[in-house]
Amino acid sequence: FAEPAGFDIECGYLTVPENRSDIENGRTVRLHVAIFHSDNPDKAADPVIYLEGGPGGDALETVPLIFASRFAPFAVDRDFIMIDQRGTGYSEPSLACPEMIDLRDDTIEMELTDEEALAFSLEALDECRARLAREGVDFSAYNSAENAADVNDLRLALGYDEWNLFGISYGTRLAQTIMRDYPEGLRGVILDSAYPLEVNLFTDTPANVDRALNTLFAGCAADEACAAAYPDLETVFWDTVALLETEAAPIQVFDLQNGETFDTFFDGDGLIGIVFQGLYSNEIIPVLPQLIYEASAGEFALVETLLSAFMLNSEYISLGMQFAVQCNEEAVFTEPGSPAAAAAAYPELENFFAGLTNLSEVTLDVCQDWGVDEAPAIENEAISSSVPTLVMAGEYDPITPPAWGEQVAANLDNSVFFLYPGV
Repeated sequence: FAEPAGFDIECGYLTVPENRSDIENGRTVRLHVAIFHSDNPDKAADPVIYLEGGPGGDALETVPLIFASRFAPFAVDRDFIMIDQRGTGYSEPSLACPEMIDLRDDTIEMELTDEEALAFSLEALDECRARLAREGVDFSAYNSAENAADVNDLRLALGYDEWNLFGISYGTRLAQTIMRDYPEGLRGVILDSAYPLEVNLFTDTPANVDRALNTLFAGCAADEACAAAYPDLETVFWDTVALLETEAAPIQVFDLQNGETFDTFFDGDGLIGIVFQGLYSNEIIPVLPQLIYEASAGEFALVETLLSAFMLNSEYISLGMQFAVQCNEEAVFTEPGSPAAAAAAYPELENFFAGLTNLSEVTLDVCQDWGVDEAPAIENEAISSSVPTLVMAGEYDPITPPAWGEQVAANLDNSVFFLYPGV
């Protein structure tokens, strides 16, 4: 990866068993690790290790994009460690699914029905799964318990008595697993956008997305300038979704890596999707009312810019790792039919969720083919811990709502919960 200036960076690999319950099979994984050494002569002895979200997010590939703004402050007085979790980024084997990127590039200029788009996605996912299976990947070994053991093995290999965890989104679930299984190596924990072990992502997400959208609409209505510029934002949004579902709009998007331009189509579910994605970013949230109003007027320049950026982001995720983890830890605790019923409670979102392969009823069908084992009940139970923990949440978070952060904090003996308004 492109190294940020001003840091003494040490990179290497840690080799661990792929499946600690079947070590005799001899398969291993190599975890890519980078240590950003602080130049402070009085730096603390306990470093911070970052746990990426996803699951399946590539940590080190994103260093050139976000390190300076997000992580550099940690290195003022501590070493900062980043790891590509098993199956992700530069770690080996990679569970990335280039088949999905190829599908996107092959079909982006086609005007597909929802059914056709879903069928193509499922076919590409199955091609990825089949390829990884031929390569010998044991999908049951790509889970948070093994992931947590990897992190603890890294601590021991580097010789730290204690360190601090900093997890975001799925990284907070991983951090909680480490708090449960390896508390002896922890000085402190930061959970940013907490994901409790005991919740169900598949059945809770429709309500979480609806809450975030309503928070956006209410936030604009409560702000004098926003309300004046974009009145009745909620009605305009849903009217535009309905209009674009009736007739998709032709737009252009750009490959930010090679400059190639694609002619494609933008429908109502696309508008829901881009606002959903935008709610992850405090830089994008302030422009969402403008985006909605411009789309209602048939103007899509801002949509095109954001979609192009989101296309780039989609290349920093290992979907095979994501499905292995979620099939291991969510699907096995999910009653068939319950994700569809949860989405049906929000009729305006139901079609949007029906087209998602990773957050819907469809996911349960996909997981039938991934060959995962039944997870221990403990993987669906809240943790308790006395490790000092800061739990943070953003008001507009569309996937890990503030209530989840409060829920996690309430189960910890030594925690502080902080809500960031407006982000």
